Amino acid sequence: FETHLLDLPTSPADRGPHGVPGREQFKHTIFGPQAWSGYDEAYFPAIRDALDAKNWTGAQIHLDKAASILTLASERLVE
Repeated sequence: FETHLLDLPTSPADRGPHGVPGREQFKHTIFGPQAWSGYDEAYFPAIRDALDAKNWTGAQIHLDKAASILTLASERLVE
């Protein structure tokens, strides 16, 4: 289940972007480090970063992406 929560390409043609913007090495949709601290955790880090920057469009984009990833992960869980 954890693997399905990663923001990874879904096909060879899917070239990105993936992961937390500015820290693309972190691919988990739900968990990641805070932007302002490399040690403390953040929940939904891409969404949180966008909200902190008052980037409402970016927040909505990352919220939609997280919802899609969570939906697919839950569907795979029940298969």
